[in-house]
Amino acid sequence: MPKRRTCISCGDLADRGGLFCTRCREITQGGLQKRIFLFTPDAEIAREVKEQFSPRGCKVHWEPKLDEIESMMKKDTPDLVVLDVEVAGTVGFEYAKEIKSGEIPIFLVIVAGNAASKQLFTNIGVDAFFVKPMDKVEFMTTVAKLLTVET
Repeated sequence: MPKRRTCISCGDLADRGGLFCTRCREITQGGLQKRIFLFTPDAEIAREVKEQFSPRGCKVHWEPKLDEIESMMKKDTPDLVVLDVEVAGTVGFEYAKEIKSGEIPIFLVIVAGNAASKQLFTNIGVDAFFVKPMDKVEFMTTVAKLLTVET
């Protein structure tokens, strides 16, 4: 039996005869680099996302402050925005509304017990929520799923 290859991006089992696993091939979509804009003061979340998705061909832009969102969105269009309510506060609602008008998926990170904020963001069509404290596997799986959705 021939030896199976591992994905050159993540180390998982590669597709038969291929260099990538199905997940990494979908994320890179034939070599097109996916862009993640990550707005969170949490350096640990930023590090995890970069470590998980940079090797898979994604470009992760991390910004601990929301001040830069407008200039970043003018320079480039992301494939996913991860917005931490801790950073966003009340202006986060306005940014999320503006981003959603362009059909970019938004993954919102909220603090447990913040039901009022969750309802506001649900009403404008936020694609996914993550409640702190962090379940790393669930968080990374949700980011991967949102990156494979056609926008």
